[in-house]
Amino acid sequence: MGNFFVNKDGTIKVLRATIAVMLVLFVAIFIVAILLGSKDDLTAGGGTTTTQKIETTTIDLCRDCEMEFTQKSVTLNVDDSIDLKEIMKLEKVNIRNVKLSIEDTSLLEITASGDTLLLSSKDKIGTTNVTATYEGLESTLKVSVQSDEIRGAAFSQDIYYVYLGETSSLDITTEPEGMDVSLLDLAIDNTDIAEVNSQNAIIGKNIGETTIRLNCNNTTDVATLYVVKNRIEIKVKNGTLYEVMENYKYQSNYAGGIDISISFEDRDKQGYTNEDLKFDVINAGSMNASVNYDGKNISSDNLYNYHIAINVDMSKEALENYSIIEVSLPDGSKTRLRIEK
Repeated sequence: MGNFFVNKDGTIKVLRATIAVMLVLFVAIFIVAILLGSKDDLTAGGGTTTTQKIETTTIDLCRDCEMEFTQKSVTLNVDDSIDLKEIMKLEKVNIRNVKLSIEDTSLLEITASGDTLLLSSKDKIGTTNVTATYEGLESTLKVSVQSDEIRGAAFSQDIYYVYLGETSSLDITTEPEGMDVSLLDLAIDNTDIAEVNSQNAIIGKNIGETTIRLNCNNTTDVATLYVVKNRIEIKVKNGTLYEVMENYKYQSNYAGGIDISISFEDRDKQGYTNEDLKFDVINAGSMNASVNYDGKNISSDNLYNYHIAINVDMSKEALENYSIIEVSLPDGSKTRLRIEK
């Protein structure tokens, strides 16, 4: 029996072979057409390439979810807290899957406690926003932290400076932080030098030095106030840098010297130089200090380098070991550096 494509005498059955080839070609062309139909032509740099077009389907995993704060704002006292579930509307959403962010973390914090999620205020007053997000949903809550009383207050600096004829607010630390300092009891010993206005800002009346007192809850804090025409700044050398200091502490077994730089203003353009600077060394206990000018290391205008030599008698009590270096200009402007153990 002959083959389907070959006769018994070995010759090819041309018609059948031709039809078979045509069928194969047709199937091949059909398959290629299908493949090409699912591609888009892209032309780049004069050539043509193809990329497969992928159809995607977006599935809404939380079509009926709801997540929002039930009110626009809340007010908390300092060191107070609220359960966020009590002020949120949640449908098909677990609150533990909600992302919460606080704009000012110095005011608030969020902590988990059992089945609750607590929003707690810190010991500082102010206002900030809390934002909740989940699966494209977003809601914002305004939170105000308040306090009905000032528990404590203190000066944040030992020395304050106010320009003659100008008004300046003082940097005061309060408990809770951020309380209105105009509510504090602030007084000045010598009201000929300066006075306090209704907002507890200081008005410089005459050049000089006086003491300011802050009274709060039966405690009193004091600081020195200078009314000046020109600001004088003392820096102490620490390693290779000079740092602004009001108090310099030295090692108890140290007897040697420290380097300071002094810069000052000349607002009235009097042409002041280092020769116009006056030094007073106020000694106490066993410390002796002497000031010597050495201008070779600093060449900037109105910036001068000095060396303070310190000698300490270690047989004396430590509390006695301090000195005050007071620097002044001819117009009465002054500042000081306390050197202590």
